Formats: sequence, structure tokens, C-alpha cells
Amino acid sequence: MLKAIQHNFRNRKAAFTLVESLIVLAIVSATLFLCVTLQPKKETGMVMATFKKRFSLLYQSERLLAQEKEQMLSMTFSKNALWTEHERLVLPEGYRVRGEEVVKISASGFVSPKTILFIDDIRKKIFRLVILFGGGDYYFE
Repeated sequence: MLKAIQHNFRNRKAAFTLVESLIVLAIVSATLFLCVTLQPKKETGMVMATFKKRFSLLYQSERLLAQEKEQMLSMTFSKNALWTEHERLVLPEGYRVRGEEVVKISASGFVSPKTILFIDDIRKKIFRLVILFGGGDYYFE
């Protein structure tokens, strides 16, 4: 009898049964469904957050460069980009500047006060960059 059981196990082929195959297929399809539906959506808010960080770095480096060179520098906001003497920072998609604005940075690092209006064409909202007088503080609203 023991030989018959051992012989039966040797001859049995290792394969998935129909039920096991259906379970595996259900798990794979559920995983794919979740991956597709839970993908992060590309939003202008995330792009604007990146713009704010890049602006902050560029703004501080321009202030330090003006102090180092001991000369007045300017940052020009055109319709779709921010221009400095050395770099161009493109505005996020869907945003534009209302008119051309120039921010002057003195040799001491002080900045002329200015409010730059960004228009969001997608959401139809106005977004402001307010640069305060003096030490170069600014905020977005």
C-alpha cells in the first residue's frame, strides 16, 4: 500500500488547478486596477509648488550675487517666464504674468517692493507674489 501511495505522488503532475488559476488572475487584475485608478493626477498646484521652490532659490542667489558684485541687478517677469542676467525660469503651465514687471535688487541686497500678479488660465484665479520693501522678504497669496 505504501508503494502505491508513493507511486501515485510520483506520477502526479505539478500544475495549478482551475480554481487556483482564477484566484491568481483575480489578484493580478485587482492589483492592476488599483494601480491605474490610484495614480497621482498631474495638477497645476504641484507645478506651482515646484515653481515657488525654484523661485526662492533663484531670488536668494540673485540677492547674494548683487551684494557680491556690488551692483544693481534686476529680475524681469515677462508673460510666461522670469528672466535674470544668468537664468530663465519658465512659469507653470496655465499661468501667465499680467504685464511685464521688473524687480530691482540694489548692490546692498535690498529689493524694491512689488506685487506681481499671476493669472491662472485654467482655474480663472489670480495669484500674487508680494515682495516687501527692504530685506527681500516675500510671500505668495
